[in-house]
Amino acid sequence: MLAVTPVPRSALVAALVFASLTAACGGPEAGGAGDQPDVGLRSRLQTLVEPEFRPDGPGGVVLVARDGEPLLRRAYGMADLELGVPMEPEHVLEIASITKQLTAVAILQLVEQGRLTLEDDVREHVPGFDTRGRTITVEQVLTHTAGLPNLVDRPDFEELARRDHTVEELLALTAGGRAAT
Repeated sequence: MLAVTPVPRSALVAALVFASLTAACGGPEAGGAGDQPDVGLRSRLQTLVEPEFRPDGPGGVVLVARDGEPLLRRAYGMADLELGVPMEPEHVLEIASITKQLTAVAILQLVEQGRLTLEDDVREHVPGFDTRGRTITVEQVLTHTAGLPNLVDRPDFEELARRDHTVEELLALTAGGRAAT
């Protein structure tokens, strides 16, 4: 497994801000479907993102798209500082906590569509999840009030983070069990 280093917080924030601004730029005056991507916007994005990464420092991948067309898709910095592996746009990144907001939005969209409720027991959607007999609701998981352990607090977290895990192993770790070694 490739051990991906964390990216600078400023780079993540910058990428998210750029993505939000770019998404908001849609409309006829910004170029509609079928138009060529805005080369000037791509250049501005690169100019703003590049200073956040050193070629020999922790890396990241930036993807900004409008109407499904990439305006910027580039890798910066190193994927593994110890081994000197450069970051590539194709790398699979373990992005951890930054996905919490996106997951919450997706779940709330499912609630809006009537496909689940915040009061649902998580075992309805994750069969076999060991809640140790307790009812844990979707809302409790979203609001971090379910009483589930924080994997980052585990003494073996660094070692765990360097290995690939199956969904079943991650569920066992989240429920407080042990992953197969």
